[in-house]
Amino acid sequence: MSTAAAACTSSFAPDSQPTSSQMDTTTGFAGGGSSSSGKKARKSKSKKSKKEKFFAQLPAADSPNASVPQAEDYMLSALGHDFDRCNAVIAELESGSEACAAVLVWLLPATKALAFTKHGTRLVQKAMELGGVSAHAQVAQEVTGCISDLSRSPHGNHVVAKMIEVMPPASLDFILAELKGEAVAVARHQYGCRLLERLLEHCPQWQVASLVEETLGDAEPLCRHPFGNFVMQHLFEHGSQAWKTKIAEQIVGEVPHLAKHRTASHVVQRALEFGGEEIQRMFVAALLKGKGELSLVEVAASRYGSFVVEELANIDPCPEEVREILAEAKKNKVFEKGNFGNRAINKFGFTPPQQP
Repeated sequence: MSTAAAACTSSFAPDSQPTSSQMDTTTGFAGGGSSSSGKKARKSKSKKSKKEKFFAQLPAADSPNASVPQAEDYMLSALGHDFDRCNAVIAELESGSEACAAVLVWLLPATKALAFTKHGTRLVQKAMELGGVSAHAQVAQEVTGCISDLSRSPHGNHVVAKMIEVMPPASLDFILAELKGEAVAVARHQYGCRLLERLLEHCPQWQVASLVEETLGDAEPLCRHPFGNFVMQHLFEHGSQAWKTKIAEQIVGEVPHLAKHRTASHVVQRALEFGGEEIQRMFVAALLKGKGELSLVEVAASRYGSFVVEELANIDPCPEEVREILAEAKKNKVFEKGNFGNRAINKFGFTPPQQP
């Protein structure tokens, strides 16, 4: 073992935490001697880059004590909050140098602590990208038991999302197991909803079926929810036809109202785009049945409903009754200049009415 590596390994030992007099308050690393001697040492090493100083502290990859550092160690605890040092570690990992193995051996045992921090999450994600199967396995081991907490963390959710993206589906069962029984709550969460989206994108349908079934019982409320609607949209885009049909059957009676809703309108659009012919027929019929403020013309004239009516123009063949109603509305100058309905008229090939 090199002298530098040996010194670093010694400083990481559980019974040799640095005292305040040993800590270099500028760099955050252990130092020796008095305050004045520390200043002289810093001057003599001023030509060294911050990156060089940092990696000089890492133990050799083949050191028997290489994995001694724990999440509570002073360097690792501070690392997740230090933008510059995190960038230095990421640069080293991306360089493909011989030090990469030592960095991973040193870094991965602190996965859980780093995942919850603003900059540490980037380190863990980069380790997942570049570390290979062994790194994936160690990250999974470190975060097992805290997936629910990570899903609600503004930083930790990105680590779980990266695992879903880079690890084979067969290795993700522990994530699904920890989210079981919480799917609706996760779907309603600002960060958790992203994980359900990634699971729908990367896992086979049979693997995520139990989580999906939990959400289907609350399909209509989730369509209106500011975060849950994204999960419903993803089910129409990536889910099985059976799941799409279950959602459609729950919301078809509310389609005109949902079409005018700020968030639910996006779900109606995805249903028309990805739901298939039967769901398209169901939704068109529901829109044509709307009366008063929920009529097709009123939906087309509304801020969010206009996008839904635009989507009707993409149906092949375009429902003739829809075209006739919009043509009549155009003839009667229902859509005044600047009204949202003009967008729907353009999509159907109609020219907005000319104003005097």
